[in-house]
Amino acid sequence: MGAGAAAFCLLILLYSFVIQEDYRREWRHMGQLYPEIMQLTPDAGTDTLLVIRRRCLRTSRCSPPERAARPSTFRSTDCS
Repeated sequence: MGAGAAAFCLLILLYSFVIQEDYRREWRHMGQLYPEIMQLTPDAGTDTLLVIRRRCLRTSRCSPPERAARPSTFRSTDCS
């Protein structure tokens, strides 16, 4: 019984490293994404709300954003 519990604890410990790497990867991705968003929306102010569809961020099917009527509004044709 003791060997089984030790193996289970080891498995949980190793899986925690997988989870930590996922957090690191997402942190790097967000660190690259936010400056790009700031460049694409230069007229955004302190009380501006930006809505981002995460599904479109993760897939490569989304076409490049097209400019809409307002400078801070973007449309992506494939991400609806």
